[in-house]
Amino acid sequence: MNQHNHDIKEIQRILLSILEDVLLKDKRKIEPKNDKNYLPYDGQAIESNLKKILELKGKRSEDDKIITFENDKYKFIKESSKIYVINKQNGAKIFEKGHFTKWASNEDAHYLKNIQTLVKELLDDIDSENDLKCDGSLIQSSIEKILEIKGITNDDGTITYDTESYRFIKQGSDIYVVNKQDEEVIFQNGELTENASVQDVDNLNSYQEFASYLERGQAIQKSIEDLLKITGTENDDGTISYETKGYIFIKKLNDISAINKQNQEVIFQNSEFTENASDEDVENLNSFPEYVEEFIDSLGEEEPQTQKINYSPSLKLTS
Repeated sequence: MNQHNHDIKEIQRILLSILEDVLLKDKRKIEPKNDKNYLPYDGQAIESNLKKILELKGKRSEDDKIITFENDKYKFIKESSKIYVINKQNGAKIFEKGHFTKWASNEDAHYLKNIQTLVKELLDDIDSENDLKCDGSLIQSSIEKILEIKGITNDDGTITYDTESYRFIKQGSDIYVVNKQDEEVIFQNGELTENASVQDVDNLNSYQEFASYLERGQAIQKSIEDLLKITGTENDDGTISYETKGYIFIKKLNDISAINKQNQEVIFQNSEFTENASDEDVENLNSFPEYVEEFIDSLGEEEPQTQKINYSPSLKLTS
């Protein structure tokens, strides 16, 4: 009898062990695995593909310092030499400096490890595009404007300006653009050369926006100078300044700057917005030239030094 009971218990133990093993096996099948940890990945290859995508289809910021590309789920960003990826659904930075971050999910890891698929799709799209246009005169005008504002005059008389990918050159009346990667001239005197790629054309077209940004900065700079000539106060340190409700404008020798009175940050300096400028600052100062011109026109025959203006973030300018 005892032997019989012992046999039954032994059979039950074996059955429970088998059942437990089956359950654990099924559980292992359905449990998600953390791909970014347990599978190897080539971070350099991923970063290289991200760079290609940004070069092919990235949108440049007005100051030409940041390039972005985004789809429904992700935003790729190139800032200086740093490339990183944001998951748009939760705002997490999932990839940076060639590595997945701790916030990357399994889905994120799978997507980026297969990012070369997106590169191929973009290349195929570009190859099939027959409507890419290049207005040589517009590109020429934009490059001339960039060289005029930002160019450096060299000992040999040439004027040059470098971006990350290109060098703009003015030699006498000739204008050249050189692709810095292969040192080939891709644009010369209003026309593309045989060395220019579709990507080069896309990039050259984008510099029209950068030229407009620089021109607007010059207009703001001039309007501040005009304002300081009319209403500025000369200080003991040799600076000339003028305050409105929202800003302080200062000229020191040849330097012109604007300071946000609320946070005391320099938001504009020598024809360019600084990284401290908010969207509101940019909007206000972009409208500044028109308001200063309106103010100057309103002076009429009255003595300029007796006039004061009220320029506030609401963009109201009155004499």
